[in-house]
Amino acid sequence: MIWILLLCHFIGDYPLQTDAMVLAKRQFLGLTLHVAIHFITLLVVIVGLLRADLVSVLPGIFALTGFHFAIDTWKNILYKLRPDWTIFSYLQDQILHIVSMLLVALWMESGAVTVSTEPANWIIPILGLILATNAWFVTEYVLFSNSPEYQRWVTQHSWRRMIGRGLMFGAWFIGWNFWALLTFCVGLFYHWLDLAGPFRFRALLIDISVVVSIVLGLFVAN
Repeated sequence: MIWILLLCHFIGDYPLQTDAMVLAKRQFLGLTLHVAIHFITLLVVIVGLLRADLVSVLPGIFALTGFHFAIDTWKNILYKLRPDWTIFSYLQDQILHIVSMLLVALWMESGAVTVSTEPANWIIPILGLILATNAWFVTEYVLFSNSPEYQRWVTQHSWRRMIGRGLMFGAWFIGWNFWALLTFCVGLFYHWLDLAGPFRFRALLIDISVVVSIVLGLFVAN
């Protein structure tokens, strides 16, 4: 269950959260819309795709939605108190979300919530793909908030770098064979051609280390 909740969280917090939403959720209405998107994502994945019983999972979904609203409200308060704590605010926000998902997952599993296992084989690799692309782009942008020049470069190269990382991660979908190795090498080569300027080696080292770590971590988890 924890992998399912993590997937829903990262879908709602990264691909489905635009720059406009990041700013809008600092206000009550924007935050409500953001949390509603998470709620709908949970319903679509858990009930729609994995065919879990709506009645049995609804309390857990409501609980996680409530946690999300409270955590993001606290993040807004922290932003007003310490607007310069960008990195700390981001990291503590994600840690709190993960802890809340662990608690809800344990609670839901203790209630014998069952889901179809057929599509579950895709949950971990899809989660890894999001982590290796959009989630890491946002994370890198935040972690280098004290380096505006590099931050601008990350933004300018976001889509090209996400494509390169996506190709490198493609080995997971293909399987551990020649074609997987070829896909990884193509992604790496594409990355190298795209990188330019004084940040080439820093960005490439970051990307390789993150993608390899995600692949190894999810391989162990699977």
